[in-house]
Amino acid sequence: MTYIGIDTNIWIYLTNDTLFELWEKLVDQVRKREISIFINDLIFLEWERNKSATIKSLTNSIKGEYYSAKKLSNYLPDGKRAQLLEIISHYQDESKNSKSGTTGRRS
Repeated sequence: MTYIGIDTNIWIYLTNDTLFELWEKLVDQVRKREISIFINDLIFLEWERNKSATIKSLTNSIKGEYYSAKKLSNYLPDGKRAQLLEIISHYQDESKNSKSGTTGRRS
């Protein structure tokens, strides 16, 4: 087993969609007991201090993506527009989940 420590900034960056694959890989490796991640009290306290701002940032990002896709749907034929609106309706749900800190991205 490999033991690693991760700084608070890395935990925060892992909430970014561009690093979600890395997050999934870390979770998988922890579940398989290939790695163990250590944190100390300071990292935990820093995470708690930054948690609400991180969730707000994630929520704003999801909302921005949703509204951009919704605007884009105006340029599609009706059938395709309906399909896109159905797909992006999940973004609204994700935005609501991220406010409570219970995201289930890419499930």
